Formats: sequence, structure tokens, C-alpha cells
Amino acid sequence: MRISHWTMIMVIVLIAIAAPFTFKTVISAKSAQLNTDYANYLITATQGSVASAFPYYDGRNIFARDTARGEAVDTFYETLRQCFNYTGTSYADQVFYYVPCVFLIDTDGFYIEYTIEHADADGNAAFSEITTPINKWARTYSSGSNGLAGSAYHVEYHLDDTVFVEYQNRVGHMTGISGNYETVYDKLGRPAELDVFSSHGKFSAERNEAVISILQDRMEYYINIHDESMNRLNNVRYEFTLPEIKGEDWARLIDQPTVVSFLQGIQMPYGTGYLNIYSFAGSELEHEHSYYVAEDGNGNKFYHREGCPALPPENTKKPYSMYNAAKDGAFPCPICVR
Repeated sequence: MRISHWTMIMVIVLIAIAAPFTFKTVISAKSAQLNTDYANYLITATQGSVASAFPYYDGRNIFARDTARGEAVDTFYETLRQCFNYTGTSYADQVFYYVPCVFLIDTDGFYIEYTIEHADADGNAAFSEITTPINKWARTYSSGSNGLAGSAYHVEYHLDDTVFVEYQNRVGHMTGISGNYETVYDKLGRPAELDVFSSHGKFSAERNEAVISILQDRMEYYINIHDESMNRLNNVRYEFTLPEIKGEDWARLIDQPTVVSFLQGIQMPYGTGYLNIYSFAGSELEHEHSYYVAEDGNGNKFYHREGCPALPPENTKKPYSMYNAAKDGAFPCPICVR
């Protein structure tokens, strides 16, 4: 056999050995880029959602009105369509597959938006968006929960230091009291069952644990509902699990009104299966910032903070609030509004 034949065989063998590693490297690089893209899409969508509901902010809650929740959800999905370049195309409804749920978190509770797919009269796929009534962060403290004799107290926590406590009064009637936890604790006679109200450290730890655990539970539930629905109707194996959320992220999420969501984008073929790439993002209500609106090369409006590299100098003369920028049809800049 000629040397050139041996050389060719060796090259083929080396390619056969190297190909899986090259493929894996390409997949890893592509998945990393997609994950970055999805994170930016989701940040942009959640920030736009908060901005669209801002005119309904009453100093405490932002999503209490039906119209506020409707505008927040509509803006969220429309922004995602724009990010994926789906607006006005046959792919517009694909965003409902990618998003298992949207959480609208207020000071006094939270709402959950999720989508159900069904067949219309012609047998085509149709989607129904559902938003739940307000969910509360509530726990009950009684002799059964802490080993102490006495009454039962049903406590609704809020994102600030206020609470609503429902209990049975001396004549056997259920009554409620609301206000700062310290004031409520004193008015109730500082009952042993509510020892978590005895110091700010205890109260904060208990409130945060209650809020986080309830949010995690609801997020897991609605993600599972989404997976079951998509798998059953589309005969696919679609898995979306709640990503690990760091402590500093939770601290931001439970600090003030926020929009939180998850994004499972297009699944990439990988061997005999698919590679799932997803992102998680939340955007909180912001105060005391000025924004500047500019159009990009495609005629799309974005609002920027001063100093953003994507903001032309001539657009820094007219400041906007986040609300007015969103009302003017601008979306959050993915570079400087994070």
C-alpha cells in the first residue's frame, strides 16, 4: 500500500476520533451563546413588563388592578416576540411554549400568569392565558405548630414589615388586625405563639423564609403543569426544572414589586436527544432614574441610561421616566438597563 493511502487512512481515523470532541465543543459554545441571548431576552421582557404597569403603581402595589396585570403580561410576550424576531410571523405563538409562567410579585402578594394550549373549532392550536387571583404568603402559628397552648394566629406576610393577622377573639369571633409587625404584636398582647415577632431579626428571617418557600413551591408547580401540557399535546419530552436561584437573587426578588419569569427556548438536537437551554430573570420596580430614548438601525426604540454606548449624544437632551419611555413605545436597552 502506498504511503499516501496510509496517510489518508490515518487522517480519516483522526477525524473520526476528533469529531465527537469538536461537535461537543461547538455545541457547548453555541449553548453558551444561546443562554446569554435568552438571559438578555428575558431581562428585556421582564423590565418592559414592569415599565408598562408603572402608571398603576400606588406607592405599595403595582399589579393590583386587572388592567395593570393585563398590560404587564401583554408587554412581556410582545417583547419576547420582538427579541426572537417573531412579531407578525407564523411563529408568534411559539413564545407560549418557551415560557412556563410569569410571576407578578406585589408588596401584598403575587399573581401567576400561565398559558394553556387547546384546539379551536377548526382543530388548530389555540392558547388561553390565565392569571390567578392574588396569592398570599401566609402561615399559621398555634399550639399545634410550636408546642405551646393558646390561640391560633393566621399571619399574612408582605414584602415590607407589615402583616395581617387573623385570630379568634375572646367571644369566639374571627377578627383581623393589620399594620407594622411590632404594633400588631403589642396590640395582641405579645402572645407566645408569635415569638417570631419579638425582634426584627427573627421577624425578617421568618418572613423571608415564608416568602421564598411559597414562591419556590408555586414556581415548581406551574413549571410542572407546563411540562405536562406540552408533552401531552405535542408528543414530546419537554422538561423544564426550576433553576437554582442564589441568595442575592432572592434578596432582590423579595425586596419590592417585581416580574419574574423563566425561558426555555428552542431545543438544540444533541445526539439522539435534545439539549435544553433556559434562563431565569426578574426585574424590580426602579425609582429616581432618568432614561433617554433612541432608535436603532431597524427603527426600534429603546430607552437607555446616560452613558450607554448605544445612546447617541444627540439623544441625551430629553430625559424620560421609565413609564414615559415605555409609553412612547420604547423597550429597555439590553446593554445598560439591567
